[in-house]
Amino acid sequence: MREFVLLSRQGTTNPRFDASDLGRVGLDTVARCVSAAFCVSGHVRDDVVFHVFLGGPPSPPVHLRIDGSKLRSLDPSERGIGLLLSKALGSLRGGPQVQGVSATREGLERFVRGSCKGRRMYVLEEDGEDVDEADLLGAVFVLGDKVGLPRKEELFLERFGASKLSLGPNRYFSSHCLVILNYVLDRKARATGAFGNE
Repeated sequence: MREFVLLSRQGTTNPRFDASDLGRVGLDTVARCVSAAFCVSGHVRDDVVFHVFLGGPPSPPVHLRIDGSKLRSLDPSERGIGLLLSKALGSLRGGPQVQGVSATREGLERFVRGSCKGRRMYVLEEDGEDVDEADLLGAVFVLGDKVGLPRKEELFLERFGASKLSLGPNRYFSSHCLVILNYVLDRKARATGAFGNE
């Protein structure tokens, strides 16, 4: 199982929004990252858990956890993923639960302290260890949205033992980083015979 963590500073925590205009509520990058994390031609990855921490109004923080092994289906379009996010946020206000998705009022630091202790963690940075040289299987990967990780969170993750990981000298979109990571992880898993069992 591979885990990706996205910190979305501006992503709304209000379940009522127009799923056709996710940029207005800061969820466009989130939706693209969900698609990149899970969607491949013909099926949804069942070996991925995706966490997003939403920091936008009206009631941050919110932690959405999406488990590919429990998702019934996933519409890869931004609007389709927007509707999924809306329903998940609505569950915090008494709405129905979404299969494969949980929503809690938890911030990044609390999650890391509770769920990542003793685990290998990487923060994506251009000046980090080269992705081809790092031990990636079983790791947790943390990345920011289009405005990046706040310095406070970077320092916390560094103190907690996270290492910097580089995908190369170029600065990629967050969603592209996830596609690259999935590709590299697929190759490494096949090479070690651990494919599907990370």
